Amino acid sequence: MDAPDAYAYHVQVDNDYAAANSRRTRRVLVVCAGNICRSPTAEAVIRLLGSDHPSVELEVCSRGTHNWNVGKRAHPAMTRIAAERGYDLSQHTAAQITGEDLAWADDVLVMDDENYQQLIRGYPDLVQHARLLDASGIPDPWLVDEDPAYTDSLDRIELAVHAYLASLNSNNEQGHG
Repeated sequence: MDAPDAYAYHVQVDNDYAAANSRRTRRVLVVCAGNICRSPTAEAVIRLLGSDHPSVELEVCSRGTHNWNVGKRAHPAMTRIAAERGYDLSQHTAAQITGEDLAWADDVLVMDDENYQQLIRGYPDLVQHARLLDASGIPDPWLVDEDPAYTDSLDRIELAVHAYLASLNSNNEQGHG
């Protein structure tokens, strides 16, 4: 008669452990203009910095609002500068955003207000989860096309991603506390 009670206890402890250690999945879409500089970099930063997030399992992808670079690799300068900090852009291939991408995402993190406005105009019914990754926007380094601009962009992306990941902690604590 002791065996069933002991078994029930172990099942309960195992279930409690699993619940405490399970992470919900959060799908993140990062958007910029051409999908060769900022958004693939933010995708890589979120993947790396968020890989051991305590409360969420992150699925991340990036897209561009324009079709200029569809099929192209990430910008060489951004790829090199990101690699110096441990972020891998070598497998990235640019793609243009679709309604399916927006419907898939729990969070849509946009690089600047111009990109945000393009999403609102193009997909007014699908942008309820869209917001700027950084409230002041992250300027497009491609417009300057010099290493300091790419470095500045990466600096801003890293800071904004840290804040985004911290907000996931806050949201999780508020939802469960």
